[in-house]
Formats: sequence, C-alpha cells, structure tokens
Amino acid sequence: YRQFAVTIAISVVISGVVALTLTPAMCALLLRPKTKAPGRFFRAFNHGFDKLTNGFTAVVSGLLNRPRMGVALLLLSFASTWLLIDRLPVGLLPGEDQGVVRVLGQLPPASSLPRTEAVRGDVSEQVMAMEEVESYISFAGFDLVNGVMRSHALGGFVSLKDWNERSGTEHSAAAVAERLRGLGGGVQEANMRSFTPPPIAGLSLTGGVEGYLQLRGDTDVALLEQMAGALRQASSSRDELAAVNVIFEAHVPQYHSVVDRDKSKAMGVPVSRIYNTLQSTIGARYINDFSYLGRLWPVYLQSESEYRRQPEDLRHVFVRSDSGEMVPLNALVSLQRRRGADLLNRFNGYPAVRVMANPAPGFSTDQAKSALEEVAVNLPLDADTQMAWIGEAYQLDKASGSAAGAFFMGLLMVFLILAAQYERLFLPLAVATAVPFAALGAALATMLRGFPNDLYFQIGLLVLVGLAAKNAILIVEFAAQNRREGMTAASAAVTAARQRFRAILMTAATFVVGTLPLVIASGAGAASRQEIGTVVVGGMLAASSLALIFVPLAYKLLDDLSCWLALKFRRG
Repeated sequence: YRQFAVTIAISVVISGVVALTLTPAMCALLLRPKTKAPGRFFRAFNHGFDKLTNGFTAVVSGLLNRPRMGVALLLLSFASTWLLIDRLPVGLLPGEDQGVVRVLGQLPPASSLPRTEAVRGDVSEQVMAMEEVESYISFAGFDLVNGVMRSHALGGFVSLKDWNERSGTEHSAAAVAERLRGLGGGVQEANMRSFTPPPIAGLSLTGGVEGYLQLRGDTDVALLEQMAGALRQASSSRDELAAVNVIFEAHVPQYHSVVDRDKSKAMGVPVSRIYNTLQSTIGARYINDFSYLGRLWPVYLQSESEYRRQPEDLRHVFVRSDSGEMVPLNALVSLQRRRGADLLNRFNGYPAVRVMANPAPGFSTDQAKSALEEVAVNLPLDADTQMAWIGEAYQLDKASGSAAGAFFMGLLMVFLILAAQYERLFLPLAVATAVPFAALGAALATMLRGFPNDLYFQIGLLVLVGLAAKNAILIVEFAAQNRREGMTAASAAVTAARQRFRAILMTAATFVVGTLPLVIASGAGAASRQEIGTVVVGGMLAASSLALIFVPLAYKLLDDLSCWLALKFRRG
C-alpha cells in the first residue's frame, strides 16, 4: 500500500504541474485552425461517433424522463456490485511463477544416509529429465521444513528455464510442481512433495497455507499421533486443498536412556552431571564462540562419530564422581529400544502439529484456510484443539478489513475536495455515483478471469476511485455551468453529457489500450500484472459506459433535491 501510494502521489503531482504549465504552452504552439477538410477515414469516424453520441444522449434523456426506473436500475447496479465483490474468493497475493520449485522428500523413519543419497540420485535423474528444468541442486540428510539433521530426509531446489522457453500454463512452475509430486509413483521408497515459493520472500517455506494445530490441555505423543492422523484423513476429502502435509512422525526408532538414580547416588555421581556428559558426547554441547577471518564461529563439544554409533560405546565414556573417580556411563545408564516422536513442535507454548497445504486449482488461499479450520473444528477427537496460522495465512488475517478502510477513505477525500470546489454537498454525491459502476466492472472482470479479491484487486479499486471520479467530474462540471446559464436541471445534464461524451470516451479508450499489455502479460511477475490490469480495464470499461448514463440522472435528482431543500428553508 505504501509503495503504491507514493508512486501514484508523485506521478499525480508531476502530471498536475505539467498540465498547468507545459500543456497550455504546447496547445498554443501546436493547435492551428483547420486548413482543409478531414480525410475519408476521419469523416467516416466522425459520422459513426456522432451516431453513437446521439444514441447515448437518447438513453440519458430516456432515463431522465423515467426517474423511478432510473433509480431502480441505479440501486440494482449498486446491489450487484456489493454481491459480486462479496462472492469473490479472498486471497492475499496471487501465486507467481518465480522460475523455482522446491522439492522435499522423506524415506521411512531412521533410514540410513546412504540409502537416502541413493534415492536422491534417482530423484535427480527424473527431475533433470523434465524439459522445463535447467538445473537442480539437491541434498540428503537435512529436513528443510523443520531445519534439523535427519538421515531419512532429502530435498532440492529446481531452477526452471527462462519464461520465454516454457510459455503456456502447462509449463509453468505450478504445473512442474504438480508433476514433481507424482514422482512418488516412480520412487517407491520416498514420500515426495513439491512447492512453489511464496510471492513474498520470508512469508513461508512452501507458500500456500501453513499453521499449527494446537492441542490445549493434557496430552501425550499418542494423542498427538491420533490428532495428526485424523487431520490427514479429514483434509484429504476437501476439494479446496491440495498437497496437504501434516508434519508429525511418532514411530521413529530410537533409544531411551534410563538413569539408575539410586546407583548414581550411591557412587556419588550427580544426575545432572550424567546428563551433561551424555549431551557433550553422544549429543552436542555449546561451549563458546571465537572470531576468525572476520566471522564468529561457534564451538560445540561432541565425540567422534565412530565412538557414538552403538549402545555399547557408552563404556568408552566416563563421568567423574564427587570423590574424583571416573565411572563408565554404561554402569549408570541403560538404553532401551522403542519407537516415538523425534520432533515435538510447540506453538504458543502448546504441543502442536504442523500443517501445510496449497489451495487446489480454482480456489483461493482464504478458501483453503477456511477448509482447514473447518476440518480442525470437526475432528473426531475429544480434545481442545485450535488452529494457529503463520506465514501467508497469518498475514491474510492481519490484512483483513484494511482494504475497506482505504477504499472509503479515498471516497471521503474525493467528496471533501469536490465539496470545497463546488461549495455544495450534493454535487460531489453525483460524482461519487460513478465509483460503484467502476467497482462493478472490476469485480465482473475479475470473476470472469478467476482472480481472487486480494491486495492487487484492492489497489485496482483505489485507482478506479480517481479515474471514475475524473470522468464524472467532467459531466457534473459542465452541467453546473449549463445550470448557471439558465438551463433546467434535465437540460443541463443532457447537454453536459453530449458535450463531454467524446472527450471522456477518447481518454478512457487511451487508458484501456495502454493498460491492455498488463492484461495479457507473461513471464516473471505475470500473475500480479494480469490481475491489476484486469481490474482497472474492467472498471474503466464500466465507468466509461454505464456510469456515464447514470451520472446525469444522479446530477438531476440531487440538483432537484438541493433546490427543494433551499426553497423549504427559505419558506421556513
């Protein structure tokens, strides 16, 4: 919003200065009396435009002669605008083809790193075989989603060819990501997932909808597992969701360390010292930092890998007792094999299950988010659960309601400026009549192209407030001048519509033609350009056709109302 506001404000200031200084001078230099008759093409164009003007004036006169029908159509148009905007799916930003696809995969829990690397090699061959792929950087042993080392996790970053070499939706990043998800059929050992990055860097890792299903109250790993399974099953049947991933593994092979506390107390070894020793050898313990080559490097203490591979390696690790004797850890600690969760997420202090999903084709982010919320509410578990959102879904909630405030603030500023210009309160309302028609055209064009009501749609509406008001001002201004010259309100409105029809239509056509490249844009950032172009072109077409018919009617009705009120107050 700030970037848009600064851009438009500076452009309008410069344009205003040029219009008040350079434009009159250029008119004086360039405009000359006609020395010859226009050519055949211009004569034909003028003849056709005169017929169009006559038809337009006849429609305006017909509405002025039937004010009740005109008011009914006006109210119907306003109601249609409200219903169309309300029916548009809500989103934050359109997904962009950034030329990158992220690939994630997981083998069965605790799979060895060599096995994961072998699968990574198979996946790399299949990825590079795709015609859209330019390069692929892959890795094994690191879980990109959770940011931890896991031997059974793999991933990679797919760089696609230039947009000019893969035109068409079937070669877009989203289409490539969809095909990459199908690699799981050819790679039986791994569960493959693929995502396009979010439109704003840093919103999330995978784009789409991302959040945590929190479990409030008493819980354990078994209940979290049931909740994750129920969430997977319920979300798989929702048409709004695609590529749903519930991140929770409860059957990872692991060792559970049991400290013999009585024996450690008898031997004079504090339990805290035992755990510190386990962390410093089997795990990793932070020591300090040191500076080298202008960078800060952390120091961690950990045994070499060959000394912490088997449970029997505990006999090589010693802990000091209070008496100074070195006691082997295997005398105080026993390891038990079991299965459990290797990662337990918490969000807002509550145990939680991480959920990621993309909107299915034809659905928006808000629809996918609402579907997940409904699934979470209707889980067949007697537990206190609640969805908490991060990334794009969180920003969508945070930005809700701001667009309406900005839109009505823009209308208010237009009203106040025009009220100061005309020194009347009713004439600005006639100008504002054109704005809902612009919004109607924008909403209709957006719906026909399948775009959501997101930030670009809202920015387009703000642009249309000024553009639609500009067209209406030309009619209202001339109507007010005609009224001061002694015409009736109806005659002044019809005459003003005829006088300014050509100028309004020509400037609107210039704007629409200049904006059409946005509507058919392709390549990097095409989605955002197509969306904002569709909004402003659709809105200008409506503001330059339907609005021009009803603005004279609004002027006439409001002028009659103003005269009636003035007469009533004088009599009173």
